[in-house]
Amino acid sequence: MAKRVSPRYAGVLARVRALTAILPAAALASACASLTVPVEPSALVHNDTNRSYRLYVPASVRDRDAPAPLVLVLQGAGPGFDIMDITRMAAVADREGFAVAFPNAVGDLWNDGALKAAGPNESRDVAFLRRVVADIEAKGLKVDRRRVFALGLSNGGMMSLRLACEAADLFAGVGAIAANMPAALAPDCRPSAPVSVIVVNGTDDPIVPYRGGTVRVGIVGFGKVLSTDETMALWARANGCGPPSPAAALPDRDRGDGSRAMQVDYADCRGARLRLIRIEGGGHTWPGGMQFMPALLIGNVNRDIDAGQAAWTFFKDAPGR
Repeated sequence: MAKRVSPRYAGVLARVRALTAILPAAALASACASLTVPVEPSALVHNDTNRSYRLYVPASVRDRDAPAPLVLVLQGAGPGFDIMDITRMAAVADREGFAVAFPNAVGDLWNDGALKAAGPNESRDVAFLRRVVADIEAKGLKVDRRRVFALGLSNGGMMSLRLACEAADLFAGVGAIAANMPAALAPDCRPSAPVSVIVVNGTDDPIVPYRGGTVRVGIVGFGKVLSTDETMALWARANGCGPPSPAAALPDRDRGDGSRAMQVDYADCRGARLRLIRIEGGGHTWPGGMQFMPALLIGNVNRDIDAGQAAWTFFKDAPGR
């Protein structure tokens, strides 16, 4: 069945494709060389649109009868980048014993609420991601419904924050990497239950500004976001948290990466946790992951932490749904 995309939304998708147009083809191919991971591709039709996701279930999870935690990992905007390769979340799943799914966005762009021009949830991504969880269960995996999480990079991180606003009955926690709260979404964000939130942002991000403003790739704008401090304050209010702790420096494992990781935790949250990992000098990257575009364009990758491992460590100690 063909995808139905309105002319207005098609214009947004065309702007997304500008994200990779600035890269030489050889550099893009080198940056996105595929890592071999045995995944199960699945397709479904949602909102009259062909949708898909990939599922990775470690052998240790398959071999036990207990329900498994599930993490949805959401891609950033733009074609050519494999979120599995960038994040290496399958390796984290192997170590920690959870299932991980990699859903695909329509036209390489999640409807995260940042672009009102795209219409109110035109691609109905919140409902689609609910469908993904249900479809995984229908195919036979026992999912621990108390421990379903979402984690995303950039546009995928903003989509994860939208899930916290609109699907708090399902998602116990979300993570936003190189992402802030979409400004257009913030006034209407009223989660039905506390949601644990971890944000990992670089202070020198050239695409999603740490201090808020327009998300921008070169001269192409993609809507506005709150600052990281405003994003954290929104979730502190939503979860009834107390004041943040002083920033604590994490071990500087790579002194040559041009950045430093600082951790801030919020006290006394009601039924949830809240954490910021601020990458001082960090860019628009997944810490510990692949340098998926040249550092000249997005900044260097911090090597002091693994963002996926940091998110899972946060999730596994968070209150369940």
